Amino acid sequence: MYRVLLVEDEESCSSIVNYVLNGFCTLEITTKGETAVEMAAAGKYDLILMDIKLNYGINGIDATKQIRQLKGYESVPIVAFTAYAMKGDKEYFLSKGLSHYISKPFDLKRFVETIKTILLARESLD
Repeated sequence: MYRVLLVEDEESCSSIVNYVLNGFCTLEITTKGETAVEMAAAGKYDLILMDIKLNYGINGIDATKQIRQLKGYESVPIVAFTAYAMKGDKEYFLSKGLSHYISKPFDLKRFVETIKTILLARESLD
């Protein structure tokens, strides 16, 4: 089963993601960027869903930069999972080391399909 780390400070969003990915992956959740870096260093995740604006500590971009420095995380999918949806936001996040982009609010079916597609593509590369 895939291991996915969700870095999200909104409990309602975390609950929805947990519900829709249940049975497809093992989901671990943190609300802080610093904790996400520690969790990534302690264990291998197949995908990370990274909120950009976190209420406490470092933001999602800084957490992504630190995770990318960890051995084995150079090409792990880190998805910008954010309410930032203005023109140019996606390109900006991708230029900062995030590999994919999903804006909130999100369509549940499309969200699950996107996560499955990313994980299956990654699996075929390994």
